Amino acid sequence: MASTIINISVGYDDYDLDFTDTQRGYAERHGYEYKKITDNLIPGALPTWSKHQAAIEIIENRDAVMIIDTDAEILKTCPPFHRLVADNRRHDLFFALGHSFRPNAGMILLRGGSKSIAPEFLRTILAERLAPTKDKVKRGGDNGHVISILRRKMFAKKLFLLSPVWNNTIKTSDWDHIRHYTGPMREAFLASAAEKVKSRQDP
Repeated sequence: MASTIINISVGYDDYDLDFTDTQRGYAERHGYEYKKITDNLIPGALPTWSKHQAAIEIIENRDAVMIIDTDAEILKTCPPFHRLVADNRRHDLFFALGHSFRPNAGMILLRGGSKSIAPEFLRTILAERLAPTKDKVKRGGDNGHVISILRRKMFAKKLFLLSPVWNNTIKTSDWDHIRHYTGPMREAFLASAAEKVKSRQDP
């Protein structure tokens, strides 16, 4: 079986930062299939939910799947994610903690295959999309549901907490594999970009 990267690129406020060229380049370097989702697959839901729908349609026929938001930059030094999944066979769900110190759904690694718990995890997220959750992140978004569902014993025992370098949302470092421009990382990036524009305009 092969490995796939799923990117969600449907109109969403935070996706004015587009790093899909780095994601596609990463896929090409390591021989991954790259699926860019440009249509909302779940009418009435925020586009972010579409990534789970896209993943569930292929997960049982893949060795591993990466789900990644458009505002996440994959650096050229990023190692192949399928090896990380293969080397940690006791785990099926791979998340890094975000700037709120809770699992961040902007970059997810999943073990594929029928024996993995990942398909059930995705089915649960989608089935409970409209259910209330105490873990508030973005109104109508998926991250609160992801956090809540990962606490359940059946999923928690299959969870592997990634090093922040796989989904860095706080401050750039020399060791980053993926820089996700949300929260503090987004603010710093936009401030730096604005300063560069200003310096070019100053006489």
